[in-house]
Amino acid sequence: MFTVTQKAADQIKKILDSDTTLTGVSISVKPSGCNGYSYNIKPWVQIDEDEAHYEDKNVKVRVMPGSEPFLHGCELDYVVSPDGFTARFDIINPLEVGRCGCGESFNLDNPKI
Repeated sequence: MFTVTQKAADQIKKILDSDTTLTGVSISVKPSGCNGYSYNIKPWVQIDEDEAHYEDKNVKVRVMPGSEPFLHGCELDYVVSPDGFTARFDIINPLEVGRCGCGESFNLDNPKI
C-alpha cells in the first residue's frame, strides 16, 4: 500500500494539468549515498493499465519493480519550508531508521531486503 497526502496530491495535479502527456508519478529506490539508499521521484509519462500502480486521491503512483519492499506502507508528502522558498516531495517511510545529514539518502530496518 502506498498513500499520498492531500498536499502532495494537489501538487501532482498541478503538474499533470500543466503537461497533459503526464499520467502520474513514478517512485523507485536505488543504492546511493552514505546511508545506503535514495528515493527517485519523477513524472510518469506512459501508463499501461495492467502495470502495477496505486491510486490515492485521484493521483496515480507507480512503484517501480524491485522497489516495493523498500516502499511498503509509505506516504508521499509535499513539504514547503517555513519561509516558503523551498518545496519538495518527501517520502514518509515507517521502515526508515535514519537519513544522512543532507537528507539525500536513508537506511531501513527491514530484514526482508
